[in-house]
Parts: sequence; structure tokens; C-alpha cells
Amino acid sequence: TLVSLAVLFAIVSGLVSMLIPQIYESIIGFQDSLTEYINNLTVWISKLLQDNEHLQESIMPYYNEAVMRFQNWIATDLVPNISLIFDRVSSGVISLVTVLKNLLIGLIVMVYFLNIKDTLCAKSKMVYGFLNVRAANRLIGEVRFAHKIFGGFITGKLLDSLIIGIMCFFSLKFLKMPYVLLISVIVGVTNVIPFFGPFIGAVPSAFLILLVDPMKCLYFLI
Repeated sequence: TLVSLAVLFAIVSGLVSMLIPQIYESIIGFQDSLTEYINNLTVWISKLLQDNEHLQESIMPYYNEAVMRFQNWIATDLVPNISLIFDRVSSGVISLVTVLKNLLIGLIVMVYFLNIKDTLCAKSKMVYGFLNVRAANRLIGEVRFAHKIFGGFITGKLLDSLIIGIMCFFSLKFLKMPYVLLISVIVGVTNVIPFFGPFIGAVPSAFLILLVDPMKCLYFLI
């Protein structure tokens, strides 16, 4: 029981401690590289519209105004308030965890069942006192089959997620992506969630890469 709780706490704490500082560093790095990105985008748009001066004269003033407003928002609103945003998010999460006592109840129930699972298995044989031997044997057999299937699914899903995380790590290394270890952990952990897990893991991972290099973000999504 203590090992299970320690592993759970270590995983959650590790992910949070890795994710929040990386997001903060990514936003700061994005601000530092923003001028270069905007210049490259401006050159690309100018080349695209160089054969149509009328269209260029119509679009570029609005584009320059949008760029100026975006830069002002980054410099005056977003970056100076990052610490405040993280403080508010942290306090909101703490308040939410405090209000949602179901989390604590869930941990208590988990500890309780982990400690008495063998006793519960033994007491389940009382079905022989209510059913005939054939029906009781069938019921016990079906429960054992369900336990085997679900246990195998969970074990297989964890192994599959570990393999996916390792593959992601080497793939990102080969493609020279940023935040290789962090993204590999996010992808591997969220892959445990059936069906929607890969998409849930792709969203924050793509966002982190987008703050560093938009083209690499596109390669990552592909």
C-alpha cells in the first residue's frame, strides 16, 4: 500500500514539477524569439504578395498593426503577469483539491481495499451458501475471467505506454525536437487513457514545441 501511494505521489509530483517550469521557460523563450518569427513571417508575406502591389498595400498595414498589438500584449500583459497567473492557477488548484473531498475518500478506499483484498476474495466463497454448486462455480469462474481480462488489459496498457514513451523519446531525439524527455513522459503517461489519451498528450506537447519552433510543431503533429 505504501509503495502504491509513493509511486502515485511521485508520478503526479514529477509531472507537475517538470511541466510548470518548462511552460514558463517556453513562454520566456518565445518572447525572446518573437521578433525573429515576425520578421520571417513578414518576409514570407512580402514575397507572396510581391507580384500584386495593390493587394500588398491593402494587407500589409493591417498586418503591421496586428503585429504591433500582439507584441505590446506580450510585453505589457502576458510576460509581466506570468508569475501572477501561475499563483492564481496554483491557488485555484489547491482550493479545488480542498473542496473535492472525493479525492481523499478515494485514497482511503484504495488503501482499505488494497489491505483487505485477500480477505474479500476468501469471503466471496459465501456464494456457495446461496447458490447450488454448479451456479456458484460458474459465477466464481466468470469473476476470475473478468479479473484476468481487466488485469491483463491494465498490465498490457502500461507496457504499451512505456513502449510508446520510449519510441517517442528516440523519435524526438532523431528529429532534434525541444523538451524531449518532458514530451516523452507526457505522451507515455497520457497514452494510458484509452482512445483519447494520445490526443490529450499531443495538445500540451505541441504547445510546448510551438513556443520554440512552429515548423517543428507541425512535424511533431504529423
